[in-house]
Amino acid sequence: MLIVVPPLGLWALVQLFGLLPQVTVRFPTSDYLTFITPAYAVAAVLPVGMLSSAALLTDRASGLWEQMLATPVPRLSLLVSEFLVVGSIAMTSTLLLLLLGVMAGLPVRAGLLGILAILFLSLLLSLVYSGFSLAFTMLTSHQNLHRVGGTLLVFVSFFVSDLILPASFLPSWLVALAQANPLFYAIRGARDIVWSAPSWSDYGRQTLVLALLAILCVTFSTICYHHRVEAS
Repeated sequence: MLIVVPPLGLWALVQLFGLLPQVTVRFPTSDYLTFITPAYAVAAVLPVGMLSSAALLTDRASGLWEQMLATPVPRLSLLVSEFLVVGSIAMTSTLLLLLLGVMAGLPVRAGLLGILAILFLSLLLSLVYSGFSLAFTMLTSHQNLHRVGGTLLVFVSFFVSDLILPASFLPSWLVALAQANPLFYAIRGARDIVWSAPSWSDYGRQTLVLALLAILCVTFSTICYHHRVEAS
């Protein structure tokens, strides 16, 4: 489901906003597919990162989590496996969207190296949101609170960004607010790679921000995990 739904979302966005480049001035691309695909390819990992921990919360509620902790398997491996699953699904979803875009005529100026660079952005972004989500899972045992909080964060991240519309079309306060959004940096890095010959120094800056945020969120979730394990 987490891999099947994003292509449908991409198709819906192209149908809804596909005429924008023709009816507006100073649109950054000649067609909406080129504008939305690289951004949506990385943004689609947000639900993966947030909802991945829902299974862990269900395991805690059913008692399965405590049973797994009682096995001889290293306890930290349970957390590591969550990050591996999230990262794998996130990069698969991003790759699928990019391939669909290329089949529809999306140019990727940097070629295969550019696609790999976007996949790395997708991986880092998934670690940011999954780290936050897993930490939240360790801090609460309420499934409804986790579900509502995760859904709200995903929607806020989507709309407090230039995902759907160019930054020049947005109010200045929203653009300023978007710079506190991790998705903003992933979108900027992905679009730079697709739209023009990439500036790897600019890409490095976007990647550095996401890497620091990923380290912070993963570290925080690991601390929360250890505290929960000790309390079990």
